Amino acid sequence: MEAIIDSCDINDGSDSDSDADDTDLVRKSKAIDDEGTREEEDGDLELQLNIKEEADEFRLPTTEVGLVVYDSQVPVGATPEYMAGHYMLQSVSSFLPVMALAPQENERIVDIAAAPGGKTTYVAALMKNSGIIYANEMKESRIKSLTANLHRMGVTNTIVCNYDGRELPKVLGQNTADRILLDAPCSGTGVISKDESVKTSKTAADIQNCSHLQKV
Repeated sequence: MEAIIDSCDINDGSDSDSDADDTDLVRKSKAIDDEGTREEEDGDLELQLNIKEEADEFRLPTTEVGLVVYDSQVPVGATPEYMAGHYMLQSVSSFLPVMALAPQENERIVDIAAAPGGKTTYVAALMKNSGIIYANEMKESRIKSLTANLHRMGVTNTIVCNYDGRELPKVLGQNTADRILLDAPCSGTGVISKDESVKTSKTAADIQNCSHLQKV
């Protein structure tokens, strides 16, 4: 007996297998896409948490003191507001010593290592331009930036001088200041994360000399 096979039956079975394979591919592709989306969302969430933790770590004691700028579409050191003296750029670590100093109006303050003037201008602001600030800078090359920032910020109660800080008692007299601010010369190793050249530009002797100078 001759067997007759309907070609339609063969084609139907082949199409079913093909459809099943296509469905499996679509399902696997969707699963991969979903996993990638989840990983991306998890990464974004972790990034936001890291930013929040960093902001919390470096949050200033009061929001009236300053703002932390993480990103800007324009150079924040070249805006009309900056040029007009409405704000000063400096790190959080420059704010805190002045807060600890807590200068009062009509006092006599000595800033022994004043350039480029971030701390000095903040002290002047807290004193409302009253009293006297002696802004000393040992390196003559840095006097220009110090003076420029004082002028830009409208500081009028400050006298700029150029002495080795150890000689100031002879110049100003003993016990003539109400408060003294000293950002002592340091090794700079605390900024390695921002400037890796510090690793090679400083020697053990440099660090020992800084340590000795800070104790003098």
